[in-house]
Amino acid sequence: MKKVILNKKFIPRYGYFWIFSNEISGKLSEFEMGELVKVYLNNGKFYCIGYINPRSLIAIRIISFTDTEINKDFLKKKIKNAIDYRKQLGYFYSDACRIFFSESDYLPGLVIDKYKNYLVIQTLTAGIEKLFPIIKEAIIELLKPKAIILKNDSNFRAYEGLEQYIKIDYGRCENLQIISEQGVKYYVDLLEGQKTGFFLDQKINRIYLRE
Repeated sequence: MKKVILNKKFIPRYGYFWIFSNEISGKLSEFEMGELVKVYLNNGKFYCIGYINPRSLIAIRIISFTDTEINKDFLKKKIKNAIDYRKQLGYFYSDACRIFFSESDYLPGLVIDKYKNYLVIQTLTAGIEKLFPIIKEAIIELLKPKAIILKNDSNFRAYEGLEQYIKIDYGRCENLQIISEQGVKYYVDLLEGQKTGFFLDQKINRIYLRE
């Protein structure tokens, strides 16, 4: 893993997952898009591990504040922790649920929505795109989905220098699926619907509408 040294302007912000290009010493052009790096403060002290993108103003997105190996076990634990938290809240057992949400679950750029046994995933950063083959293995082991749809048509990917596309990456599925929420049935278009197919954050408003 290559090293990145932060300049004197940088102020440590534990719990904050972005490092900007003007906070880094040296040339960003020496790094590949999505490459994992170890980050050190100007005094030589280890700060974090993240993935770097020389094409983005947000040059580094942090995935660990401890010096550890980034492998399938590491990624699988992050995803499992997020799933377990949704289970504690009772959300996981509904037909539709966001089971992983980027920085909120400590992997910036990864979004996973569950519609019954189908998963719609967004990989919004170069680092997550590069790690996705092993992320996918971890997801299949944990959730055993019928299908995984990559909904990578977001404009955020353009800022990262990534192409935009939509595809079924694993298994098979029909575009339209029926989900039930609070006793109301909805059609969800997993391939052609906006974003990941359904506005999961509008659950409260749909309850008001039903009433």
